[in-house]
Amino acid sequence: MPASPFTPAPKNTHKVPVSVIAEYSLQGDVTPLSFRTEEGLSVSIDRVVRHMKAPALKAGGQGVCYVIRVSFHERSIIRKLFHGLDDQWFIERD
Repeated sequence: MPASPFTPAPKNTHKVPVSVIAEYSLQGDVTPLSFRTEEGLSVSIDRVVRHMKAPALKAGGQGVCYVIRVSFHERSIIRKLFHGLDDQWFIERD
């Protein structure tokens, strides 16, 4: 039996939304400084190692991928762009 068009798509378990505090420069550069998880844990970003326009390979979608260092561990945080109107941040779970 085909799925109903009203059935919600399965939740992507690799995509974890986060709230981000970021610095926006006058030149338009965005640098994430910290993020807050769904559980309310505030995490300070020690360093942005690099950033590039890239797809979120595990979670799907397109945006800017920031490779960040938190407590000696590197992970990716993605800023998904919506036609310049808004953006959404998430991390990719292993």
